[in-house]
Amino acid sequence: MRGARLLASAALLAAAPAAAAPWQLPGSDVVSVEAPGGETYRVLVAWPDGPAPAEGWPVLWLLDGEDHFAAAAQTARRLARGRGAPDVGAGLVLGIDAGPLSRRVFDYTPQIGQETISEGFPAQGLKPGGVGTFLAFLHDRVRLVIADRWPIDESRQTIAGHSFGGLAVLHDLRTVGGFNAYAAISPSLWFSDETERAKGRGSDSVELLLAVGTEEGGPSGNSVAAARDYAARAREQGVSTTVLTLPGAAHGDTMLHAMGAIVRLAFEAAGDEGRTQK
Repeated sequence: MRGARLLASAALLAAAPAAAAPWQLPGSDVVSVEAPGGETYRVLVAWPDGPAPAEGWPVLWLLDGEDHFAAAAQTARRLARGRGAPDVGAGLVLGIDAGPLSRRVFDYTPQIGQETISEGFPAQGLKPGGVGTFLAFLHDRVRLVIADRWPIDESRQTIAGHSFGGLAVLHDLRTVGGFNAYAAISPSLWFSDETERAKGRGSDSVELLLAVGTEEGGPSGNSVAAARDYAARAREQGVSTTVLTLPGAAHGDTMLHAMGAIVRLAFEAAGDEGRTQK
């Protein structure tokens, strides 16, 4: 009997292809964009079937694109087909690869008055402080490259990020105001106070989604309480803010738990019957 099993296993191995074909996402592309400092960023793009609406596609921008792009693109396409979400339309999904950890930490964090992150904290020893330059690159360079290749609706631009990426999202809301909707998932609120007045528009045109897991810990302490405190101050500043609590989710999987809500924020139908101010 054992010999028969070995022979069957050998036959299966012999039948396997010498080089497996990698899975690919239809209707997608990778665009390389060079930053002013010489760094090259991969931008992953997925577009819907059919012609764009007259005003162009709404856009969902994802930080840490290498981790979140495929899940977001597939979720967006499924919801746009009306599978339990008839109010969600189609849109363009962009994932900006973060690159090496050192670049990610630098790009997603503000200056904190010290050369490196202190010992005992996440990303200890790495240099922070480049978020302003990184956001300017997104707005001044990447957006133009994308708009040159796909018709986009400048009035419907959403950015989402997780952890340090969530901190970068909140920093844009406070300093640039270059998007219409923001999703900060498990943002690293312990790192920097991003609660100063949000820039630009009021609650009629800007939405903020804060999502945290009930099982998160770390330097922020009680993440749910920290998010609710941030939301209260954001509302005082005129930002329409929703706190999404994710039962059973720890820091590492909150982005997946929140993906449906992120897609809804970006692609929910516009107009009186569409987006709901929260």
